[in-house]
Amino acid sequence: AATFKGGHNGVNHNHNDLGTFTVLLGDEELLTDPGAEVYTNRTFSKDRYDGQLLNSFGHPVPVVVGQLQKPGEDAESVLLEARFGEEEDKIVLDLKPAYELATLEVLTRSFLFQRSGQMGVTVKDRVVYSEPESFETALITYAKWEACEDGSILIGDGNNMLKVTVASGDGELDFAHCVIEESSKPTRLSWRFRQSVKEAELTIRIVVGTA
Repeated sequence: AATFKGGHNGVNHNHNDLGTFTVLLGDEELLTDPGAEVYTNRTFSKDRYDGQLLNSFGHPVPVVVGQLQKPGEDAESVLLEARFGEEEDKIVLDLKPAYELATLEVLTRSFLFQRSGQMGVTVKDRVVYSEPESFETALITYAKWEACEDGSILIGDGNNMLKVTVASGDGELDFAHCVIEESSKPTRLSWRFRQSVKEAELTIRIVVGTA
């Protein structure tokens, strides 16, 4: 099962997380949205979005030219396509309004959930700049994970495991990971284009995996 989120960044108790998603296998949420931080005075102050579980760094969404999503109702996702069927569901969101960047011309994220063939989830980002810039995407997990020799990532344990591949035909990607040292301490797995890109697509493919 999978969930996807659009909307805007001006709702009550908001997190800056347009385009975030989760993937569940069995009864375990292996790719996650970490949820709320442990509340402090900062949580409900002007410095709210210094918290990495509240800003978009702690969510599986793009980092565009090194910048995170902005807060507020004008940071919105625009629904471009929604198609639901017995074999697959597809949603396409325009995420450009969530980022305040002069060089950003296009940023879309599509979600494809497939129930036939090799079941899985595909998340595809498309970005267009007016000049070459950096682009990064991420996944968040609390589960065990392992980087494989072929560049894929196994997330989970035993018989409950996902295989994730992240790829682009528009440039080489560098992989990095870190533990977000706040509250529940999730792990952030990230992929960034090695060189600046002017126009690119990046695809995350998630299927059931085996060790």
